[in-house]
Amino acid sequence: MSQLEFEVFNIHKPDQRDKYYPIVEKWWKDWKWPPIGYEFLSTVGVIVKHNDKYVCAGWLYQTDSLMCVSDFFISSKDRGLDKIIRKEAIKELLLKIEAIAKNMGFRSVYTSVKNPNLIKTMLELDYGKDSTDGKGDQDMTVFIKKI
Repeated sequence: MSQLEFEVFNIHKPDQRDKYYPIVEKWWKDWKWPPIGYEFLSTVGVIVKHNDKYVCAGWLYQTDSLMCVSDFFISSKDRGLDKIIRKEAIKELLLKIEAIAKNMGFRSVYTSVKNPNLIKTMLELDYGKDSTDGKGDQDMTVFIKKI
């Protein structure tokens, strides 16, 4: 397997928004999810590339505590993308976000997910689950209110 590449970007800079937002917006639509407006995304975005094809992305949100938040993980739905490559890219995305967070001085990363494959990957990376009932956040409902 060839090496995965990372690009760290700020979606709020017009040139970077023009490059990356159409990619992730398409992915959200492909998965039949409502796209997150770029103005709601963090200034710290990470996207993973394999053989010049973008595979997945996520964001790191800074807080005023020692805990940061990683969220809005999304991947290409391209059927031609090898499942092993996708899984490895997502795993490496999470590790890259952790490394950035650690370098910024954060001591923990919070996230909430529903996708069973992502839950499995996070458990492999030693993320602690919020419950011991075997369901964890599989039954979570995320609420966002524009104010």
